[in-house]
Amino acid sequence: MLNLCVQCGEPIEVREFSDVLPGGVVHRRCTEPARAAEAVERAAWRAYLSHVGTCDDCLPEPIGCPEGKRLRREWKTADRAHFATLEQPAP
Repeated sequence: MLNLCVQCGEPIEVREFSDVLPGGVVHRRCTEPARAAEAVERAAWRAYLSHVGTCDDCLPEPIGCPEGKRLRREWKTADRAHFATLEQPAP
């Protein structure tokens, strides 16, 4: 049986490194951009949560703190970038 990558549509050989996704099989090279974007998103999320958990201005409302706003914006931008890598087919 011939497996096709659900990202790029190219055949995947059995000896080739690949990952299994809910929609099928994908080349490892096709998932690398999404993994990198996910790592950036997670780091931004951790930075935001760390700040919110220790900042006195963020305790009543995180939106009121300028640093909290900046970190939240960075996290949202990283989240959108990660989502975009999942939606776009690999080159």
